[in-house]
Formats: sequence, C-alpha cells, structure tokens
Amino acid sequence: MKRKAGKKSGVAKKKQKTTTDVIAEFNKSPFVLQCDDLLAENSFSAKTVDETDQFVSSIVKIIKNGKLSGKFPLVDTKWMESAGVVFPIKIGQKLIERMKSPVLDFEFKKPGNVEVIGDWKLGAALKSVDPEVVVDVEIPNEYFGQRDHLNFIYHVKRAHYACACAIILRKSLKNANVSFTAEADKPRNVDLVIERTVNVEDNAVTPRIRITFSVSTEAPFAALSRLLPSKNCLRSNFIDGKTSKNEGEDKPTPSYNKSIASDICRRTLSSKLAESLSKSDTIMKAYKLLKLWSARSGLLKRPDGITAECLAALLVLLDRKQIISDRMELTTVLSNVWKWLTETTFSEPLSLNEEADASPFQEVYSYVFLDFDGYTNLTSNLSGPALGRMQREAARAIKLLSSLDSFHHIFITELSFALLYDQYATITIPVPYLAQLKSGKFTDDLLDNCDNWLKIFIAQFLPTINKAWEDRIPYFDLMEHSSSFRREWALNALQTDRRVPLKISLGMELQNGWDNPITRGPVANTPEGAEFRKFWGERSELRKFADNTICEAIVWAENGAAVIPVVVLRHVLERHFDLAESAVLNSVVPEKLLANPKHFEVVNKAYDQLSKHLRNAKDLPLGVSNINPISAALRRTDPYPPLPKLAPTVPETDDSSSFALPHILKELCPLVPTIDVKITLEKSGRWADEIDAIAKLKTAFYIEIGRCLENQFHLKCYPQRSCLYVIMEKSIVFALEIVCPKEVTILKKIAGKKDGIPKDCPASRQIEKEDVYRPQLCSSLLGTSNQFSSFGETCQLVRQWISSQYLLGHFDPVVVELLVAHVYLSPVGFAAPLTPYKGFVHFLNLLVDHNWLMKPLFVDFTNTWSDEDVYQLSQNFLKMRAVLPPMVIITPDDAIGSRFTRGLPQPIILKRIMALAANALKIIVATESGANLNSLFTCSTGAYDLLITVNPKSIAPRLTTRPAKKPQNKKGVGKVLPVVGFDPESSKAEDSFLGNGEETSISVLEEKERSASGSLAFVFVVSTGSPMKAPSISIVLRCSLLERRLEEVGKDVGIDEDVLDPETLGRYLQVLEEGVDGRRAAMDLRDPQHLQWLLSLHVVQGVHDRADNVVVELHDGACSDRLNGGFRTSGHYLWTFGVVATPAAVAYFFYDHFNPSKIGIIWKPTSIVKEVNITNCLHRFVSGGEAPVNREAVIEDIRIMGVGLIEEIRTK
Repeated sequence: MKRKAGKKSGVAKKKQKTTTDVIAEFNKSPFVLQCDDLLAENSFSAKTVDETDQFVSSIVKIIKNGKLSGKFPLVDTKWMESAGVVFPIKIGQKLIERMKSPVLDFEFKKPGNVEVIGDWKLGAALKSVDPEVVVDVEIPNEYFGQRDHLNFIYHVKRAHYACACAIILRKSLKNANVSFTAEADKPRNVDLVIERTVNVEDNAVTPRIRITFSVSTEAPFAALSRLLPSKNCLRSNFIDGKTSKNEGEDKPTPSYNKSIASDICRRTLSSKLAESLSKSDTIMKAYKLLKLWSARSGLLKRPDGITAECLAALLVLLDRKQIISDRMELTTVLSNVWKWLTETTFSEPLSLNEEADASPFQEVYSYVFLDFDGYTNLTSNLSGPALGRMQREAARAIKLLSSLDSFHHIFITELSFALLYDQYATITIPVPYLAQLKSGKFTDDLLDNCDNWLKIFIAQFLPTINKAWEDRIPYFDLMEHSSSFRREWALNALQTDRRVPLKISLGMELQNGWDNPITRGPVANTPEGAEFRKFWGERSELRKFADNTICEAIVWAENGAAVIPVVVLRHVLERHFDLAESAVLNSVVPEKLLANPKHFEVVNKAYDQLSKHLRNAKDLPLGVSNINPISAALRRTDPYPPLPKLAPTVPETDDSSSFALPHILKELCPLVPTIDVKITLEKSGRWADEIDAIAKLKTAFYIEIGRCLENQFHLKCYPQRSCLYVIMEKSIVFALEIVCPKEVTILKKIAGKKDGIPKDCPASRQIEKEDVYRPQLCSSLLGTSNQFSSFGETCQLVRQWISSQYLLGHFDPVVVELLVAHVYLSPVGFAAPLTPYKGFVHFLNLLVDHNWLMKPLFVDFTNTWSDEDVYQLSQNFLKMRAVLPPMVIITPDDAIGSRFTRGLPQPIILKRIMALAANALKIIVATESGANLNSLFTCSTGAYDLLITVNPKSIAPRLTTRPAKKPQNKKGVGKVLPVVGFDPESSKAEDSFLGNGEETSISVLEEKERSASGSLAFVFVVSTGSPMKAPSISIVLRCSLLERRLEEVGKDVGIDEDVLDPETLGRYLQVLEEGVDGRRAAMDLRDPQHLQWLLSLHVVQGVHDRADNVVVELHDGACSDRLNGGFRTSGHYLWTFGVVATPAAVAYFFYDHFNPSKIGIIWKPTSIVKEVNITNCLHRFVSGGEAPVNREAVIEDIRIMGVGLIEEIRTK
C-alpha cells in the first residue's frame, strides 16, 4: 500500500524557505527549537517510512488474498495445532460446547476491509514511544449471529479468525516473526504482532506491525446499547451449566462489554481523531510532545494509565472548549493542557459526544471520558494513583516551563517509579489467597475481568488504604511487578496464567507528621468514634490528650518512626484482607550508616552553652562578636559525631600533665574528633601589622580566653598556639580558632609590594577561603539542615557511600554537602525528600544526570535568583569554562563556582564517581520498588592496579560505640587531654603518602640544605601551638631511590638490601638528646618495634597539625632556638631529611576514610604525571621507555615504607 509523502507518512515535503519562514524560525524560543529538534530525532526517516509502507502493503495484500481450506467446529482446535498454532484464549471446552449461535463452524473468508489506522497513518508515530503500524482487519459479518455478544461467543470466533490470519501470514512472510499479543485489560481480544528480523537500515528503529481485529457496526450483534456497562453479557446459566439465577439478577459485566464495544468503535474513533488533529500543525506537535512527556513518566505503559488515544481525544475536547486552538503558540498549548490537568478533578464525566448519557458509566468507573459514539470509556482503566501521578507531572511541568532547563527536565529526564518517593513497600499476595477469591464473593468480578486478580484487589484496596493513610501520606503510587500494558507470546505457546503470586509495590510520598506514633481519632462515645473503632478494630483504644479530651486513638510505635506507615499498612491488610505479614518495607537505610540523632542534640546543646559562655565572658581584652560553627557534627551531617558523656579511654602517659601519649607497644586507642568553631573578636586598631605578630597575639588570646572560661564557668581549657581546646560534656572537644580579617589585607599588601597595589596571592586566598568563605558556606548549610529534617541523614549516607567507594579524600567536605543541598533546594521530583533514602537516590541521580561539562550546578540558598540572573551566570560560566575546574557549583556567595572545587575533584575522579553512581542507580531502578542500600556500600577492588591490605592493628578505631572490653573513664578526661582531632581526612602525612601530589603545608628545605640523609625518611615536626611547648616529631622512612644515590647513602648509614637499619638511623637522631631534654624512654627510635608502630600510626592515620597527635614529645619549655640546625625556625619545623615528591605524583590513591583497611592504587596516565623534582622523587624514572615510571620500584618503595603496616600487596 503506497502512500503519498507528507503528513501521513511522517515526512514533510521539502520546499524553499521564504524570508518570512526564516524570520519566524529565528524568533522561536529556545524551548520551541529544542522541541522541534526532539521531534525530528524521534521521526522516522524517509527510507524507513517507504520500506515500512511497502512491507505493510504486502501484509495487507496477503490477508486480503489469503486462503485457508476447511470448515471446523468452534470446539475443534486441532486444525490450528497441526499448523503450529495454539488456541490463544483460555476458555474451557465445555463452555464452547454450550455456546448457542446460528454460526458454530469456522471457515476462513476474506475480510471485509483491511486498512492502516492510528498514529502511523496520521504521521504522529514516534521512535521512542510507539514504533508500530496498526493494521485493522474487519471480520466478515456473516460469521456472527444476533446474540454473539453473549457468553464469549464473539471472543472465540475472533480468536479463530486471528489464528487463521497468523497461519496465512507465517506461511507467506519471510524474514519476519508472527506472535500473539493482548492488552492487559482485554486478554481475550487477541491480536497479532509482526516483527521483521532484518533492520531496514543500520541502527534504525524498525516499526513493528500490529494487526487488530474489529467488526463493522453493521454486524448482526453490533447494537452498542446492548454493551453499556450496566448490562450483563455473561449469563450465569451458561457459566454454571444450569439455571441458578434469573437473567435480571446477573451482575453487570462492564469490562466484558467494553472489550467488544472497543472493537466496534475502533475505526470511528481513529478516523475522527485523525481528522481533528490534522487540522492544526501546532496541536499535532503538542500531541507528539505530550506522548513523549507521558512516556517519560511511564503513564503510557502502565495498565492503569492512559493511552495515546486518550491523549488525542483530550486535545480534541480542549479544542472544542477553546482552551487550546491552532492560533496559539506551542508553549501556550502545552501550558494550557497541563494547567487544565492540574485544575480538573475528573469527578464530572467528560465526553466527545454531547448527547451521550454518562450515568451508566459513572456507576461503574471512577473516571469517565466517552468517545465520539458515547459507548466507550477511554479512561476505564485509569486509577487514582495514575491520575495523581499525571497531575503532579503536569504541575511540575508548569513550574519548570519558565526555567532555562525546562526542556531537559520535562521531556528528557526520566523519573522512574524507584526515584520519586520517600518510602517503598511491597505487598505479596500468595496463590492460596487468590484461589479463595475465585470461590468467594469475587467470582463474578473475576469472570468479567478475565481473572485479572490484581485489578479486583486494587479496586478494594485503594479506598481502604486511602482512609488509613489520610493524615500521613497525601499521595502514593503502586506498581504490579509482573504486569504490563501489553503482553506477547509465541504462536505455539499458551498465554501466561494470571494466577501467580502477585507483588505490588507502593511508593509513598510523605508529608509533615508522617512519623507521628499516634493516630488520633474522634471523641469517644460518638457515632464517628464507633466508626473509627470499627475500621481499626481492637487496636483502637481510649486516650486522654493534652486538651483534656478523651478520644479514640492508636499507638503504633514507641520508637522506630520510619516504619510507621508500613505498620499501618500491615494492620489494614490483616484486618480487612486477611493478609497477615504480607507487607515489607523496601527502602531500608541500614542503621549502622547513620549516627544516633540524640548525639547531635547533646553536641548542639554543648555548642549553645559554649557560645553563651563566650559571649558572657568578662574581663576579656576584646569581646567575642561572632561565632561560626564549622564542623559537620553541628549540622548533623557527620556520620561519626563525638559521643556525649562518654569519655574515651585515656591511654597510658608519661609524666606530662597536659597531653596523653598512646603506649607504643599496645593497640591504638579510640581517638576523639574535635568540633571546629571559628570566632571573631571585637574590632580593634591595635592588631599588629605582621603575620607572625598576629599569630602570637592570637596565642595570647587563646591563653586569656581559656583562663576566663576556666575561672568563670569551670570549663577545662587547653590553649595551643593555633587554637584553644575546650572540653564539654566530658568528651566533646571544641577547637576554637580566632579569625582576624587583617591577615588577608597584610598578605595582599606583601604580594603587591613590588607594584604598589595590593593583590591576591595563594596565601591570602587560602586564608580568605578558610576564615571568610567557609564560615559563610557552613552557615548556609546549617540553615538548609534546619529547614529539611532529613538533610543531615542524607549527607551522612552520601559521605558513607563516597567513602566506601574510596573517593571521599578527593572532595572537599563542604562540596559533598553542597551537592546534597541542591537535591533539597531544587528537587527533581514533586517535593523535597523527607527521608534519607530518597535524598540519597536523588543525589546519585544528580551525579549521573547533570551535564558537568556544559552546565554549572546552582545552589540558591536564598531563593533570590531570577531567570535573568541564572542566564547571566550560565553565560559567564561558558565564557570561562576552559579555566574552570571539572565541577562548578555556583552559590549566592560564589558567582564563579570554583572556590571549593578548584583542584578537587580531578576529572578522572569525577568520571569515576559518575560511573559508580550510574551503576548504583541502575541497581535501585532495577528493583522497581526501593532497594536495601546495604549492597551499595561496598567497593569492588578489581579495577585497581595495586591493592594494599593494611594491618588492622595499625588502624585507630573511631569512637562510635562503647567498647565492651575496656572500662570507660567515667570521671571524664581529668587534667590530661586525650588524643583528639586525629582524622585521616585532615592528616599531613596522608597528603604526603596518599595525597593528590599537591604541595603540603609543611615547609620544604631548599635543595642546598639537604644532605645525603635526606634520602632516608620523611620527618615532620608539628608545632604544639604554645611557645612553651616543644614540637612533636614524626618520621616516615623513604627508600629505594635512585640506585646510585642508594649506594652512596648505604655506605654511610649501613643500608642492608635496601632496608634501613633503625639502629644506624638512631645516630642521626641524637639531636633529640643533645641540647633538648627529650624522653628517649618514652619512644626509643632505635627499637624496630617502635619504628613499626610509628610507621603504622603516620602513614595511614596521618598527623594533624595540633599538639595532641604526638609521637615524640619534647620537654616543656624546649623551644626551636635551642635545637641545632636541623630545624627551620619559621612556620612549621622540618628535620633536615626533608619532604620530597611522593608516589602520588605517579598514581591515584583510594581508600575508605571510615575504614582504611585497604588502599587501592591506579597508575596515572603518562600524560598527566607531574615532573616534580626528579632528583628527589620517590620513584625511579625509566630511561628510553614510553612509561616514565618504574612501577616495580614504586611498589618496592611502598613495601619498605609499610613495614609493620602492610599485610599484603596485590597487583592486578
């Protein structure tokens, strides 16, 4: 069947563009242009259209000229089985024998008419929605009698004709497969599907051919008034084989009647819809776009959703009501349709036939939309949840229509069922329960619905659960796992049995108060109270409330509020449906991944008390004007906050009265994190004009503030050079740091001294970032955490997940919270998450869906940006893209968006985490009903080139639970400050051994100051923070450098087989004994066991730049000027061994920050290996080869450096 090119073929005729056309196209909005591009991408090519039309023409010709000899009784199916076709509908042979009709034999006759109908003929077929051609075959009228609409007679004859056509087509067609298909709501209306086995062109979408069967309105039984939903067409005497009821007592069979009426009205509906839509190009475009929009949200493919015919009929209806017209712009048509959907309740019937009587349909269906004939309800299958989903999608589309990314979010971003809701639960209905339905009160309903158990159960379930959840869940959606809009099966197979265990997934959108453990009912001893007790049963009880009223009430749980909706669901299923223990909560967030909320309450209470004390402190030289919380624990985003009122085990110490020193021969004790707080003092003009002088003034203020807090409020304070430790609640340690804005000004003046103009420098930018911008950002994040109850727990989950993937060290901590803040401030779905599960899933979706290369991420804390502001910021981003980092996050305080993402994450890390997020999201979506997140918090180590297993004894445990074996110090920390702030995330040795290759904050000696011993070890000297406290010294060995250098050094220090001799090394550490009253007994560096412990402590756990993380502590009062030339006197101290380039220059290091038991290493590509001080690199360079790094040498370096730390090194 050859068709003309044009609208009907989906290919527009080519014509010369006029000036008016060019101007009109230029004036189109970007949204309309994007819509045109989307439709062009989804349209079939001219070649595909021509080849498909030729193939369809051959099918029509085969059916019209087909021949099949023989005449067979309806009860006989052997003739088709001999041809390899199984009778496709399940109707017992006894029922067929009871059928009464003038025509009870089947003899194939040529169809009355065969033609293409639907969207393909209209030119509205789309690749991604409905790539099929519908060919309708009209069954000859002589097959039917006047009462063939009764008792399955029509369906049996229709199935015989379909089988005959299948046999004819299979014999005639080559390179094509023929199979049966049926829609979910009409399983006895069996159609055929023909699919070509050879594509019409490479990588092209090949339209399938679906052959439907209809009857003429002139057929003997085709009086549509007989098929109204109030009529009965399945007689009880036919089903039972005996007269058990009078004909008038039989229940109506609306679903059965609709299956016949739809066949009769199909051609009329298709032709009139095509006639109406083809009048306007704009409305035709809107129809195509609405199909794409509905398909993206899953409404076209769900059994209880809408159909393409329903969408087309809706546009025709709105055109009649002048809500849309062909004179409107495309965006106006779409917005008017979406607005109408959100404002219409569908409580009143809709009809394309103004004279039709809708009352018979209203008695049966929840929603009524009649076709042109007035006898078919186009929304007969539409459920309340599906309608609610469509209205929410429409409201969301209207909201997004004015945004810059409206097109992407409306038509491209797929919102699957598994991404939309706060909680998910699954109901399992066993087979024995379904068997009881058939023998119970639902027997007639099962017959009418063709044993569609799910449809019957949902019809009873929805009103019941709506009543139970009315004060907790404003909207929920459901999905049946094994159901689909249309099923297909082979010609020689049986149609799938519906009576299998049903699994129904519920997605719940929560509202405030959803976790209320009490359901308050009406006042007792009233009719309403009696109805409440009848609904809830024995679980209802009398309870007196705060307003002194006694009401019916239900107490669901004393704790565990997250499971209350599912507890309510289980009770409803057990009481009203006899389905005990059939509901399971799927959206499970493992408790071990979240901190106890009570711990945050105590931490914040302690912070409030400390803030009050600081503001009320008297006799301070300068009062405290501003207090900024920095630590994540104060925002409830830290998965490991300090434990309140639980003092850590204080390790054995020496005679120091200030600091605790872990015993070097025993296991590491749990270490306490600090709560960082930045404070600003009142303005004063007496601050010094030099950085060093300001640092000394800060130290003096720490001493004075600590004295005031101790004397006035009896707090334990420990002044340091760089901060002040204050202990609250026995074990909560606050680290106060003074912010002096003058430091930035001084550094800018120094940097611009040569030109006479102040300018930024790395030091000023770093101080400004930490002292100005980070407190601002933390304040905004704190506001977001207070605004959204689940924000903190979502951040905890996200931190745990990124850490479990070994990537947390590659992100600034606030960047992680910024990403989560975007999820809450700009929600993807219909509402911001109310549970950490939904927040976590949307975080994964953000990583995958956002185009980091071409778009910045906007986080609008103040909600003040206009569309023009967003557009201007986007344009600035595009202009600067070449110099911006891979991840750009724009906030009201950072218009560039690179303040906290500069350098981290690197491109390869961003690509890695996007791939991991896509894989995790794929697992969640595949479950279709929420997922247990336990399985996602693991990392496959197969991708790493090198895997290092760390000795568990070398990992300092986090103080997350009360240890069972060791008694706790219930009296608190006493006078000794425990080991605090010891965190791998902020360690300095981590920057050297596992860092990103950037320069560390520890000073590096000039090359001329290095001696041969500089080839042996890293030595860090960390200031104690007090001028009267000696520095702590830590040593990390570095080995196997250049072979020539090794040989030279080995002659002096006694290297034996590339392994350092600790005893010989000790001679180089005599400075600790000469001129300084050190305690060699506390840590004998010549003891190999002590060296192993030192390595295990610093290589993985790291060294914080505060005095509490000591390895070797010198005597109080020992100052830098008493040390011989081995130390620098400015800034941090450094032993003459020096800090040099590390393996991080040639490899990426990955590990779990919260459980660093394994370290994964991936070699960097040659193109990005940094040429850093080759003569002092930790790796050897290979001469004459493509790879610049001798990886075996680096592995040997790591092996030697990890003596006592590394259990195993595994290469790929």
